[in-house]
Amino acid sequence: MHKRQHQQAYDRTRGTAQQRGYDADHRKWRAAVLARDPICTACGREPSTFADHIIPLKQGGAKLDLANGQGMCSRCHQAKRGRERHQEQAPAARWPPKRPG
Repeated sequence: MHKRQHQQAYDRTRGTAQQRGYDADHRKWRAAVLARDPICTACGREPSTFADHIIPLKQGGAKLDLANGQGMCSRCHQAKRGRERHQEQAPAARWPPKRPG
């Protein structure tokens, strides 16, 4: 199966934008974030094309709070999401650490 076919199969399982929570309120929030931050807040060079949640929703971030939003360019947003995914997959740290022996 080619990459395009994989993407199409994945898209069929993930539901519509509305089903995933991108409703009219989210569209207004996104527009407000991008209007406030027209330049990427991470690199300061590229135009913002993503309205990013500073504190991810999975970690309890407020969905529609402008204070939890920042405009980011595609490259910076992808890098941030990659770091977040890595943290999600990392095993929980043991504290205090187990002593050898």
